Amino acid sequence: MTNYRPFKKEIERLCWKDLLELHEVSEGWYVEYKKEVPEAKSITKSVSSFANQYGGWLFYGIAETLDGSNRAGEIIGIQKDAMTAAMKRVRDAINRGISPVPFYKVKVVYNNQKNLGVIVVQVTLGMNAPFIHQSGRIYFRKGDSSEPIEANTRLDLEELLKRQERAKKSLRDFVKQDLSLMQSESAPLLMLKIKPDFRYWNMIERKIKFNEYCSIMRGKTDAYFDIPFDNNYSGPRCFVSRQVQTNNPLENVLTLFYYYDCSASITIPLNVLNIANLDDRFSFSRPILEMIYEKKLRSINLIDLNSLFTLIYAIILKYFALIKYERQELDFLCKMAAYNMSNKMCFLDDKAFVDNISKNGLPIIHQSNFLIPEGDEIEDYISIKNKDPRGTAPKDIRRTIGNVMAITAPLLSYLGIPAEIQADMDFGRYFVPKQNKKGA
Repeated sequence: MTNYRPFKKEIERLCWKDLLELHEVSEGWYVEYKKEVPEAKSITKSVSSFANQYGGWLFYGIAETLDGSNRAGEIIGIQKDAMTAAMKRVRDAINRGISPVPFYKVKVVYNNQKNLGVIVVQVTLGMNAPFIHQSGRIYFRKGDSSEPIEANTRLDLEELLKRQERAKKSLRDFVKQDLSLMQSESAPLLMLKIKPDFRYWNMIERKIKFNEYCSIMRGKTDAYFDIPFDNNYSGPRCFVSRQVQTNNPLENVLTLFYYYDCSASITIPLNVLNIANLDDRFSFSRPILEMIYEKKLRSINLIDLNSLFTLIYAIILKYFALIKYERQELDFLCKMAAYNMSNKMCFLDDKAFVDNISKNGLPIIHQSNFLIPEGDEIEDYISIKNKDPRGTAPKDIRRTIGNVMAITAPLLSYLGIPAEIQADMDFGRYFVPKQNKKGA
């Protein structure tokens, strides 16, 4: 068992009454009781062994029974005025004493009448094992104790390494998933892939029901930048949402696949312009047309990226709304795949973009299909933050814009816009609500 829970609810929703259920739960492979917070080495020994084995739960402030059953006995608790220091000791021990740091959740369950609290730590089975204790040892959970791997125990160590390889393969397979759907398309498009950070994989599963899912996808998640998905249905191990509206439903439209593990694939058709479309709507259409005429490239197609930033912003907000409903505050890994891009040029209505191509020439795309960023190792993915260091979900526009730029910056580089030029571009204007632009 790799996702054991002693309660019928998530750790975030636990109350003092729930702790009474532990009187029927014995200490063992998945549970450990301590009447007080021990020294740092003991904390990291327990946490690393759970992460290396099956995951588990630690309770600081609960004593074991003395009858040999190892069940939870007296709930002694930790004094409320000592709780800040106790929590700091637990977090510091885990964050500094285990490499790599495993994923864990920690919550204080209070009894306000007695001014007491119990520290609850939930540790997930770690996909990036082995987790090495600060002493240099690798601990496994053996019954109700944490034991180091013996020098001649190769099978346990090999299993830890295989677990990491399985995590990498799962990530590679996810990126390749759905990509075959794009092979028959001829128009330029992007496939945005979002998956929870692999540290969380054993702690999450989709809980949302179809009606609630449709309500979020059809409803508004932002007052100014929103994407209503009007066509929603179920698919193989996923829900599917499409923005059909007045488009032909048989054509490739903006589509989101939301999977059982809370990952998502989003197909984004790109807007293509020809020189006849470069009109007065754009501030810098004239100098770009002059360069195109000079190079005798009248038939070239331009990939219009001007609406891409707010589109990805709206997609992230919609995805975060789903994750919030799932009661998850997780970081995510992201990768993008581009299709049918060769012999085209990207276009941004921006002075720094135009100044750059005036000096250095038109950035013609030569590759047709490519991954962004390249590579299939875990470190080759873009990290998306869904909570700040204080542990609260993103509530202001700046954090979401930061995620948008983290996703789009590598794409722009692949399409011929170097990072130095991007630094001079005015991306902020894309996120100004339309009704405010007149006064800008």
